[in-house]
Amino acid sequence: MRSATKKGFGKDPEYLTWLHTQPCMITSRRPVTVHHVRLFGGPRIDRRGLPLIAELHMLTHEKPGRPCVERGKKVFEEFWGVVLEDEILRYNNKYAAKGLRWVGL
Repeated sequence: MRSATKKGFGKDPEYLTWLHTQPCMITSRRPVTVHHVRLFGGPRIDRRGLPLIAELHMLTHEKPGRPCVERGKKVFEEFWGVVLEDEILRYNNKYAAKGLRWVGL
């Protein structure tokens, strides 16, 4: 069982707002939802979020032949040819390059 996360830990509302303005990292379409890539057993940290259209994020919207990230990170990465950890870093760097406030992890 996961322990409860500390209130406010990993929260960055400004980053999440900005991330929702970005196109999907796979299709470049909008609107997006934010998928939080957790470290094993860890909390949801906003700076580890990635923008994805609903069909690539949630099982309930998944289309046949196009696995969503909730199927598993490895399946998603292999099918779409991405590395989620690299994408997290890319979005964090893109945000920082805009001169936007860094809250930190």
